[in-house]
Amino acid sequence: MASERTICRSDVLAALDEKMSGLYGELRQSYGRGSDRNQLKRYQRQFLAARNDCGRDSECIKGAYLDQIGVLEAQIERNNRMSER
Repeated sequence: MASERTICRSDVLAALDEKMSGLYGELRQSYGRGSDRNQLKRYQRQFLAARNDCGRDSECIKGAYLDQIGVLEAQIERNNRMSER
């Protein structure tokens, strides 16, 4: 895919990919099995489709990653607050 080649050729995009992947893994693991985990998988597939629609547009790809990172970080923060109660 054009977007994946663009990511591999860019240190910035590759770093964003690694960060997003780590956050996704952390959140996925925290959900265990069940509907939350399935919903996360669906949301991640939507992100990947949107990212891939960017083609070779590195700014579009960067924006998609920044959006997804923000969503994942917010969800992790919500989960952490809920577990503290």
